[in-house]
Amino acid sequence: MKILFKFVLAFIVPIFLMATPALPQEFGDFDPFKIEEASPSNSVKFVADPTGTAPTVKVHSFHIPPGYCSDKKYGDGVSSDCKFQSTRSQMWENVAATKKNGQVQPKSAWYGFSIFFPSDSTFGKKQTKGHQEFAYWHNEHCPHLSLKNFAGSDDILAISTTIALGGYDCSDGPSLKIAEFKDLVGKWNRFEVFVNWSNNDSGEMKLFLDGKYVINYRGPTLTAGFENKNYFKFGSYLCCTADVKKVKEHRILYAAVKRAPTRDGLFVEEDHKLLSSLQTALNALGCDVGAVDGKANKKTRDAVLSCKAFPAGQLPAELSAGSLRAYRDSYTAPSVASLPKGTQPNSTNAVALVNFPSLETNTAQTFVTATYQVRGGEAQAKNTGDDSQVDSDFTFQIKKNKDVPQLGFILVGSYSQKLKNFVELRFILQDGVKGKSGLDECPASVERFPDGTAHANLTFSKQGDNWVATNAKCLMAKLPKRQSKSIEFLATNFADLAVGMMKSGSASQIRHNGVKVFIERVALGEIKIQAPAQ
Repeated sequence: MKILFKFVLAFIVPIFLMATPALPQEFGDFDPFKIEEASPSNSVKFVADPTGTAPTVKVHSFHIPPGYCSDKKYGDGVSSDCKFQSTRSQMWENVAATKKNGQVQPKSAWYGFSIFFPSDSTFGKKQTKGHQEFAYWHNEHCPHLSLKNFAGSDDILAISTTIALGGYDCSDGPSLKIAEFKDLVGKWNRFEVFVNWSNNDSGEMKLFLDGKYVINYRGPTLTAGFENKNYFKFGSYLCCTADVKKVKEHRILYAAVKRAPTRDGLFVEEDHKLLSSLQTALNALGCDVGAVDGKANKKTRDAVLSCKAFPAGQLPAELSAGSLRAYRDSYTAPSVASLPKGTQPNSTNAVALVNFPSLETNTAQTFVTATYQVRGGEAQAKNTGDDSQVDSDFTFQIKKNKDVPQLGFILVGSYSQKLKNFVELRFILQDGVKGKSGLDECPASVERFPDGTAHANLTFSKQGDNWVATNAKCLMAKLPKRQSKSIEFLATNFADLAVGMMKSGSASQIRHNGVKVFIERVALGEIKIQAPAQ
């Protein structure tokens, strides 16, 4: 069986660079941006808006030709995009330029950017398989947070955290869905992101798309062990493909890239013009906002929310840079005069569509007792919905476990909707086995990935509804300590992972329906994962 695996990515030390054509003041209080030198020549441009609908007069254009990769060496002097079968066209924030925040981000900040995916975009399933990163925060090893798509696998734009596996090897933490590409292509999409940076549960990330509150994430926002560097990158980066020659040409546009201490600080010059137009329309409707000054003052905000009663759900809950155009267009539409007068809402606090951890966990369910508290869940799913075949990546952080603080594995098998259980089940460690391990002496215990690396394959036999890890003892005896302990944890404490996903709500984000049912049944004790009897 061919396995789709999430390559643990060796991200690069920034390559030294050429000056960007964009002026620093375009970026709010970001440090200056530079063009990533591994980008194709002349692929990054600052041009007049070709769409006529961008929130700025000029936009950043990124273009990657088909089959392109760069041989320019990374910071280690050996690796390159071509070596990793990767390609890019990007700009990155030079946090070392001023060091006003050290080499990191402010403790908390708002980030704004607009992305235009052309209608003929070769993203998602239209692209060759790989990890497509768009806007993200990086530390030279792993993205702390990343807007990404599993190219060639799904058509979903998600935001994910990262778990470092050591060196430059990284693995995805929870990946939370933002939107499907079919709802993004052919138009500008305005993102507003608030981040409180932390390597523990005090971290927070809120993401708004076109003013609508999409994601409320609470948990680590900094990759543990790499907190001392954090810079922003944007453009397009497709990594870890099977063959970079199969990469299809793609283009993407960005506008209104800005960082600010407040949400209102994300307004750009054209936004203030739009806001003046909105204020004029409100005054004409008899909803007095005072002087038309292009400022989002309290009178304007109150009038926007109460001047007219729009159908429920038509407009976002708050006036911001992301929702401004929707409000302006609604209040200048010919039909607006016939709408009844609105009422001032008691609260304008928006409610997120996706919460992590879940705010709606069913605590009435009695889960099995967990030994360890874990955080994480499904990072990628090759097969989704009711597919009989399962190939899903999972990544976890395990608290107070010195032997296995982090764990990444691929759940593979055949699932029966009728039985609500697997009929064949395997766990494959994401962490590759280096050197001679003697794994070949263990039956069916080695999985070879397309890049030639060997990975431990934990196999199971079915006993009723339960599963026994048949080759666990042999694997534990032959593998290096860290991987041996990982196998032991999967064979004896898999229920802890299931309980953790159920309690945090990450189980609700699993994209394969069968896996979702399986995890719930394990958490409830209806299905047991067991090591063989001693």
